[in-house]
Amino acid sequence: MAEETATIARRRVEIFSAGCTTSRRTIDQLREQIDPRHDIIVHDMHSDGAAVTRAEAFGIRTVPAVIVDGHLLACCKNTGPTLRELHAAGLARPGHLRLESS
Repeated sequence: MAEETATIARRRVEIFSAGCTTSRRTIDQLREQIDPRHDIIVHDMHSDGAAVTRAEAFGIRTVPAVIVDGHLLACCKNTGPTLRELHAAGLARPGHLRLESS
């Protein structure tokens, strides 16, 4: 049996949060799953304006979102609600049916 002595590359994991209970639960679950040898930084966008600016630079529209070594994980690239979804749910205002692309 091979020993697990190989060193891993230390990664920078940034988690963007809204500071709510749901986000805190998800962050707790992420902390349990991420190898503790990696650096984990949590950005609370509710209380930190700089975190909001940083999230916008990454194109984050929904939280929690995870950045690893400067790259937004594919699972976090959701663009948030769209006019198309609102229209499909019957929520669009009459006369406002112009839909964005995608």
